[in-house]
Amino acid sequence: MIGAGVWSGLIHRLFPWRAPASVEGPRRRRRKAAGSEKQTPAASIRLARSNAYTGLARFTGRSVDRLFLTAMRRPHRYPGPGDLARVGEEIAAAHALYRNGRPAAPSAFHTTPPPLLSPSIEPAWHPSMRFEWLSFESGYSAPANDPASDRWNNYERNHVAHAWAARHSDPERPWLICLHGLGTGGPYADFAGFRAEMLHHELGLNLLMPVLPLHGPRKPPELPIASLLSYDLLDAFHGISQAVWDTRRLIQWARAQGATRSAYTGSRWALTFPRCFRASRTSRS
Repeated sequence: MIGAGVWSGLIHRLFPWRAPASVEGPRRRRRKAAGSEKQTPAASIRLARSNAYTGLARFTGRSVDRLFLTAMRRPHRYPGPGDLARVGEEIAAAHALYRNGRPAAPSAFHTTPPPLLSPSIEPAWHPSMRFEWLSFESGYSAPANDPASDRWNNYERNHVAHAWAARHSDPERPWLICLHGLGTGGPYADFAGFRAEMLHHELGLNLLMPVLPLHGPRKPPELPIASLLSYDLLDAFHGISQAVWDTRRLIQWARAQGATRSAYTGSRWALTFPRCFRASRTSRS
């Protein structure tokens, strides 16, 4: 029936994880006539994009982006009368602490973290797949002589690191480390943003999604969304440093599970982290 076919197609577009598999197998497109013209590269790209995201998905993604941008522009995120002077003093003190007399190599600052031996692993559920919720003590802290150490080290929730993992029974499959963007850090936002169902089920990848500092369950309740992007520049400095620290520990854990191949993907700002991973190899033990 036409109505049943339309309804089945609508369910598949809105809830792809609930759409039943066809007993007839995947449908095959009809071959074009011998005299038909070949599709141009531009048309192929447009077709791929239209198939990848439905109109509802595009609308939802744009709405979420606008929501985050609106939250990040709220007036309480603006610096107060004395904040700019304080931030200037912190930056000058941090520059003297971390630059004067120190080598410029990232390995001088990004020291080798301790191995992650036994994180807490709990089974978790997402509409598109089952996954594991990893949590462990980060172990990162700002040095005592850092001008922002009191503020950064007092973010209690940030002391516990979290990550989402979706593993196959074969640990030697390639691992993809997904580094989320500002303002996310939850399973629903991260799985949708990275299209985890396709990566895990169709491409057969093991996924590892670290939750970056001050995001998701690590965000203190008094801080706004995407608080790493603020006028407190030393919070961004330590946030990225701790993200490198935590992700390196997670990579060590994945290797202990049998991982032999790994790659990174994520937002533009998060993809600066692998540069620190590569540059700090000289300091590995």
